Amino acid sequence: MIMRFYLFVIFSLLLSCDSRTVTYYFDNNNGEPPPGSDGIQIINLDFSGTNISHDFRESANASISPDGGRLVYQSGVHRNFEIYLMNIDGSTQTNITNNPGNINLPVFTPDGNNIVYYRDADVYMMDLSGQDQRRISIVPVDINFPVRFSPDGTKAFVTSLDGGRQNITVINMDGSGEQNLTPVSGGLDVNISPNSETLVYISGPESNQNIYTMDFSGGNKRNLSNESGDYRDPVYSPDGNLIAYTKRVTATDFNNIFIIDADGSQQIQLTNVIADDLIPVFTPDGKWIAFNRFFSGFSDIVFIDLNRTYEVNYTNTISGFDLLPIFSKTQPLMFFQSDIDRDFDIWLTVLDKLPPL
Repeated sequence: MIMRFYLFVIFSLLLSCDSRTVTYYFDNNNGEPPPGSDGIQIINLDFSGTNISHDFRESANASISPDGGRLVYQSGVHRNFEIYLMNIDGSTQTNITNNPGNINLPVFTPDGNNIVYYRDADVYMMDLSGQDQRRISIVPVDINFPVRFSPDGTKAFVTSLDGGRQNITVINMDGSGEQNLTPVSGGLDVNISPNSETLVYISGPESNQNIYTMDFSGGNKRNLSNESGDYRDPVYSPDGNLIAYTKRVTATDFNNIFIIDADGSQQIQLTNVIADDLIPVFTPDGKWIAFNRFFSGFSDIVFIDLNRTYEVNYTNTISGFDLLPIFSKTQPLMFFQSDIDRDFDIWLTVLDKLPPL
């Protein structure tokens, strides 16, 4: 899972991969596609990007504003994070909080007028100047999973810790109407359909999880995957027709990227390599899925198209940690966090190197 507190869990994943041998590159395979690639054309690009936070602090977990003009992110020294705003070119960096609590995962509301974030185990909201900070949650939340919003911006959905168990909880943006949507079965890692009042989430014990959907009121629960395994990171495609996710069948397997039709009618495995592929996200046009590939103690941002024609290692730093891509919807830009300059910073790269489909 992703900073779930994203950096902490990612560090543990990286350390767990130290002893693995990477075989998906061409290095020792005489130029032929490596085992598990099934003929996919593999492209390893030279790293190209700009450090736009470029400061002495550790910066992570950026979120882009709905108009595509600004980023909100957390930054601090020794993981004492505060919330910052900056323009997408890195200019006008502004610290808008000064809190003693543990600040995590800031994100713009759908209208772009406010920022929602975690402070300790609570959900807070404030305006873009850092004023009018107010708690909107009651039950403690699991800060390993981001806040999600209904398309109209009136509701927030979180993974709560209700009685010590993870549940999917909905909260009105004014702080009213908090409701546990999974009081019987539990749930975690919620995401939202872009064109219907439908949630996707993970439910079940770790050894027997599945992907479920339900409506905003908690009704019409449905098991989509119907196969046991360790599932995580479900996310809808921009048109709402597909769900991408990560799955490993047993605890000794590697994590791979899958897609499933939103109605559960077809599951397809997209990646099959000796590495851990995690945290998929669709590009705004829905043609590619980007994800974090963890291998040999490092990670890159890799793209794969839905027809499994190309697999493109876009950052390809080999000796760094490149994580958590997000995309502008108005320009061909990708933002991500990388420690290639020693500390984690927010980086920008132009998405002009993916092959035509």
